[in-house]
Order: sequence, then structure tokens, then C-alpha cells
Amino acid sequence: MFRVIEDGSMNTAKWWVVGDIAGDEFRWGPLEAMRSTVGRVTWDEARRADADWLSEVATTENVGGVVFWTPRPGLLDQRIVEAWNVAAPLARCIQVVGPWCDGEMRTGFPVDGMERVRWTEWRQLNADWLAPRNWRPRTWNSVEQWLSESIRRARTRKLSLATAPRPSASEPSAWIVIEAQDRETFEALSALVGEVGLEACWVRGESVWHESDSGFSFERVVGWIRDEAGCGPAGVTDAAIAALTSERLRLVNYPRVEDLNGPPDDPSVESLQRMVNETVLGKPFSIDRVLDWLKRCADSRVTE
Repeated sequence: MFRVIEDGSMNTAKWWVVGDIAGDEFRWGPLEAMRSTVGRVTWDEARRADADWLSEVATTENVGGVVFWTPRPGLLDQRIVEAWNVAAPLARCIQVVGPWCDGEMRTGFPVDGMERVRWTEWRQLNADWLAPRNWRPRTWNSVEQWLSESIRRARTRKLSLATAPRPSASEPSAWIVIEAQDRETFEALSALVGEVGLEACWVRGESVWHESDSGFSFERVVGWIRDEAGCGPAGVTDAAIAALTSERLRLVNYPRVEDLNGPPDDPSVESLQRMVNETVLGKPFSIDRVLDWLKRCADSRVTE
């Protein structure tokens, strides 16, 4: 039977998780932050006509939302989502889809009325999405959502400009290597790099460019960004950068995932584990998340 565990805080939103999260594809989802206020529901309980768990949802004052874990198509029924929306019309409804659902948007029958998240993105997104500060009523129209996001982004960028660590005259510059095929992509990412007080180096193919004469050196690289839309899954700087920094950011075409053409057998799971140990963002990516990653790089800058 489902259960709700509360931590005694009246301000903490209650979340419900439907499905089994023990599979390999979901093992990277950090649920520890929400386990104290989460209700666990099995698929059998979710499909029952009486839907006791939804009655509990309807009588809960502070409902954060529900997360449906669907490792394969066909688990989630449209009626379950509609019943949830009736019980908690202002709460968030998120579906985390596994590798078997890759072609569902083209050949299957995807469920409407929720936010659809790939399992490889959940690790980066869930902490931000479950944060109370980012909660927005589902009744907001597109303009209200855009204004809310713009205000939050402006505050973040203003804070980053005010608090960005700037190198002193005696401190060597720390570098972010940007591997991109075109200058427009490099300049867009380079502007974000400058906001946190770092220098940007452009890598394309076997050529390296940098925009200043401040002494670029691979030994001072604190992070590496690869736009895989232009560079492909492998690049000439792989070995060099991997040996110098643990901060790696990949920008991939949504919903592309490397080395995965079906269910997660052992080789593909190991490959994805290596990939998810890095930071992976689907495009279009959030500027806030790129800035957060760059700030971590700035905090680990190399000094002589």
C-alpha cells in the first residue's frame, strides 16, 4: 500500500512517485532530498478504480507534484494523468521516460498533460525542478512563464557578475575549452565564461584559437565544453582534456543518447554511466545551468 512520510515541516511540499525506481536507467536520480516527503505508489495501485492514493492527494494541503517512472511504453494510462489533474490541478506532473520510450513520440501513443523528461536528463534536472523556488502554477500562460523565467535568469546573471571571482595581476588566467564547429556557438558560450571570471579557448578540429594573449596553457584548463552537434561524439581534445580536468560539459541534440539503441544491456549502461558522470545538457539548454556549471569550474581554478 502507498504511504506518505512527512518530516514535520508545514512548508515542505509533498510529492508522489509512481513506479519502480530500482532499474539501471533510474539509478542516477538523486531522490534523497525528497524521500522525507514522498508517497510511493505502485503501478497496480495507480490503476485501481478506487484510486485511494488520489484521495490522499486531494486532501493534502501542500502538494508539490507527481513523478511517473516509465521505463517502457504502455505503463502510464491517460486516465491516471487526468485523475491526477483533477485531484491536484495546480501541482506538477512529470513523466521520466526510460530507453524503451525513445521512439514513443513518433510511433507510439504518448500521454498528454505532463512534463516529459528523459532518464538521462533527470539527474541534472530533478534538483532544480523540485526546488520550491522554481515552482510555478500550471495555470500560468506562456507569457507568465516566460516573464518568471526571465526575472529569475536576470537575478542569477546579476549575482554572477557581482560575485564572479576575477583573477588578480599575479594570478594566471584559468581557461574553459569550448569545442564548437562555428564561431556563433563559441561566442555565445564565451560570454557566459566571461561572466564568472574565466577565459575561453576555442577548439575546432585540430586547430586551437584563443581571443587574448594572456598566456593560454592546457595546464590551466579547469573545464571543457563540447557542442556535439558540430563536433560529433568524439573529438581530438578528448585525451588531453580528460587528463587535466574532471569538469566536463556536453551539449547534445535532444533526445540523442550515445551508444544506446534499445534496452539498457550491460555495455550500454556502462557507457551511459561514464557519460552521466559528466554534465550533459540537451539543446536548447538552460543558461542558468551552464552558469552553475561554470561557477563550479571557477571555484576549482588552478593557481600557481
